[in-house]
Amino acid sequence: MAHSGNNIPLGVSSGSGVQLGVYQSGNCRMPMGDTADWPPGHEEDTVVVPLTAVTQLVEIGRQMTSTEPYNAGSQYQVLSCSCCHKVLDKYYSATPPHLSHKCNLYHIDSASIEKYEFGKNLGQSIHPSKSLITIEMDPHFEKLTMEQKESLEKLRAHFLELKEHPE
Repeated sequence: MAHSGNNIPLGVSSGSGVQLGVYQSGNCRMPMGDTADWPPGHEEDTVVVPLTAVTQLVEIGRQMTSTEPYNAGSQYQVLSCSCCHKVLDKYYSATPPHLSHKCNLYHIDSASIEKYEFGKNLGQSIHPSKSLITIEMDPHFEKLTMEQKESLEKLRAHFLELKEHPE
């Protein structure tokens, strides 16, 4: 179960003042949500990320009632990553009046996720052992490619000659 979010094109402000980006599980790097689903009127928080929608990779647990003093009586569901099963935080469906700002939002603990900001930290999101090598970075690969291209051109010319002058 997941809720779909607002579709804001890249490069367009989400209206919240939050840099456009994707929230990924801190364990497996699968996308959990994005800044386009940042609720209007909420300031960026360093502890909890509130979202109006999450991806289908977020598992939503069964309904529970809190007995903790701060949020006693709140109805919530535990959120976790369906890929690595890391607990992300909670979705509150009912709260006491002093927590009404948390109701009907997906709350994700910032310690359980990482934020990838578009065009900002691509190198940081790829582990060095899994980084990509471009053709321009490897002169040996370029030389091999040119040799193969020349061989293919010779074969092509030979087949065309055979086609035109069969024995």
